[in-house]
Amino acid sequence: MRITMEDVQKTNQIRANAKVVASEIEKDVPNQVEKLIVALKANFAARNIELNRPDMVGHEYQVIPGQKYLKIIYGQTGPDGFEQASVHAFVDKKNGDLYKASSWKAPAKGVRFNLYTDMKVLEKLADTYGGYLYKGSRCSEAAIAAQLNNRKGN
Repeated sequence: MRITMEDVQKTNQIRANAKVVASEIEKDVPNQVEKLIVALKANFAARNIELNRPDMVGHEYQVIPGQKYLKIIYGQTGPDGFEQASVHAFVDKKNGDLYKASSWKAPAKGVRFNLYTDMKVLEKLADTYGGYLYKGSRCSEAAIAAQLNNRKGN
């Protein structure tokens, strides 16, 4: 099999297109994180209404950029900023992969969700305290089911 100049040009074009797509995803990840935060706040409010606690004070969220991840923190705010803040999750800045926090500084091993492929499930089931990030949770099972359904449809 001979490689022609046309083959080389096609390969270079595919690589260039892939870089553009990756760059666009990386630019959009913060928007997807904001969608997740909106869902977290809405689910917190809905759950408290369901439990007849409409006056329950919600949490505030902040996104802290790092070299590889966006760190989502939450907690109560006071006059000096966050009080008793906790890490909610980490998001890979390049592709939107969502990780459970292992500590204040690092994510746990293993991607839990992707903000692009799993957002519909996250909007319905994500909770403030991160229970959905545990493997085997109701939300992770729903995401797996959704992925299987998407594969069958294609």
